[in-house]
Amino acid sequence: VRGRRVVDPQLAGLATASTPGIALSAVALPDADREGLLEAAAALRRPLPLPAEFADRGRWDFPLGALALITGDRGSGKTRVAHALAGAAGAGVLTLDAPALATLGPAEGSLALQTALCEASLHGEWLIIDSSDRLFARPDSDSPLPDRTSEGAVARLLEWVRRLPVTVVIVAESVEALHVRLH
Repeated sequence: VRGRRVVDPQLAGLATASTPGIALSAVALPDADREGLLEAAAALRRPLPLPAEFADRGRWDFPLGALALITGDRGSGKTRVAHALAGAAGAGVLTLDAPALATLGPAEGSLALQTALCEASLHGEWLIIDSSDRLFARPDSDSPLPDRTSEGAVARLLEWVRRLPVTVVIVAESVEALHVRLH
């Protein structure tokens, strides 16, 4: 991490903003994986061009943001890869601590996530939701997101990402732990 900025007071203890200080070339990856990640970083560069005809209508018919999922075993370097990927795309990072977010109630958790999304969008940063296994857990879990179900929480997140020019990276140990279907 090279530089940090002060985050919104509503995110104190939940998020940190930084400039990634690691190059994708410094992450131990097979060459084919590294090439794929570099292509993804190039595709996710910000800002996205907004055609004038869409701006004139005042309504978007296409997603403004992007959502990525990085999974792997504990300690395998998932968050490091997410930071390096953001750096390769020329973006700063706002990292949201999902376990801390999970301690909040539904209204507070929803507000904190919305604030993080808006702040990342405003600063041209990627939002990395780190250690998010519990946040988007099984349907009967106590997720702090609005309807307390994994499908509903992801649907809400996807709707927010659709409306904001922000890249969100969900970092988790396994897709199965998330108990969601990403389309």
